[in-house]
Amino acid sequence: MTFLGNANFAGTAFWGDASFNSVYATKTATFSVTTIVGVLTAAGGQFRGPVYFANIDFQQPPDFTFTAFSHAPSFLGSRFAYPLKNRRFKHLIGQCRVPDAHDHYRRLKQLAAEAHDHEMELHLFALETKAKRGHALPFGNPAHWPSLLLNYLYEWTSGFGQSVMRPTIGLALVFGIALYAFAALAGEPLLLGRSPLGFDGAVWTAAAVNLLPFAGQAVIGRAVMQQGICPAPPNAPDFECLTGLYAISVAEGFLALIFLFLIGLGPRNRFRIK
Repeated sequence: MTFLGNANFAGTAFWGDASFNSVYATKTATFSVTTIVGVLTAAGGQFRGPVYFANIDFQQPPDFTFTAFSHAPSFLGSRFAYPLKNRRFKHLIGQCRVPDAHDHYRRLKQLAAEAHDHEMELHLFALETKAKRGHALPFGNPAHWPSLLLNYLYEWTSGFGQSVMRPTIGLALVFGIALYAFAALAGEPLLLGRSPLGFDGAVWTAAAVNLLPFAGQAVIGRAVMQQGICPAPPNAPDFECLTGLYAISVAEGFLALIFLFLIGLGPRNRFRIK
């Protein structure tokens, strides 16, 4: 299939798959506001001019894995759906029904990067990462379980690096849990309905110190927490209290560092300039 002039498919409806395999287009190709129910493929296709896929709702990721573009195509206003498996269990765990969708999303992400559409690139990275579940990362292979766990955690805690709100909520939860843990260690009565605002200042200080990277493990940080939570004569330290103090400190500090990184990752990904 060869187009020596402009190829205009604006407003065209494809009620099944749209195959442009081995197409050769020398000038502008336009697919604006095109309806594609199936999969758009262009294996072996060559587009020598500008290509516009504008304002299209892609129900399945188009396959441009083996397509050559002389100019990075534009996807302005287009949306890419994530086709889930129909089975209830597969639907709940977020498995894509297209086995090689992660390869399609990776190619689309590359094209978005070439067009310097960083927001679309980030969105496609999220879809690519999610689409690996059950395919590039099979559930039945224990060797892939650590990668699958990280895959889910990355989505839940930061929306694959797109969200600032999720890690902020996570950091607040870590602070709240640590606050109550320090309060229990300090002997504060944890009565039902009691506001944490009534906790001793040393409890709040200990929980706040560990929000700063490695501050709770520094000499000054340890001294501040020890004096406030586990006061004891230097020659008779309360080792049980100190063990609990440092365990809470290390756990809160480690989780806080992760969430602070994810909080910074969101704006960096969204507003980065190449």
